[in-house]
Amino acid sequence: MGMDLVPRSVKANGGKAYCFKEVAWSQLLELALRGGWIPAGTCMQERDRNGVPIDGSWCDPAWDGRYDSNDYQFVTAEDAMNLAAALEQILPDLPDHDALGHKTHTVTSSFGTVVRMTDSRPPVNPYERFSGAGKRSLVRFIEFCRQCDGFWIY
Repeated sequence: MGMDLVPRSVKANGGKAYCFKEVAWSQLLELALRGGWIPAGTCMQERDRNGVPIDGSWCDPAWDGRYDSNDYQFVTAEDAMNLAAALEQILPDLPDHDALGHKTHTVTSSFGTVVRMTDSRPPVNPYERFSGAGKRSLVRFIEFCRQCDGFWIY
């Protein structure tokens, strides 16, 4: 399962969703917490008994504010900015080189595409996952958070 983060503003990522694998999203949130992020909690629009959003409602009081599901919950602009600031604090701790290389191997798919596979043992930590090219991707995500005016998690 993946996490699609859809910006409220088309300025961010050309209005396109920013996508993470579920494990990467979880580890990104872990890095943000280490960087000092205090999650505000997500909002969920109230829905009627048929699951249709109720016009004019914004934050369902029954919603628990989680970030780790694909329930169309919303991360506010302020929370996204705080997330970006915390991730920026972590950037100096992330290796510029590919620290994950020793835990990967390549295979050729049935379509002839070479795919990089990550070994499951030992587990990949967030600093390895967001090293090298992952660090550059994280920098782009920080910019997304600053421009998005909030985002939905699908």
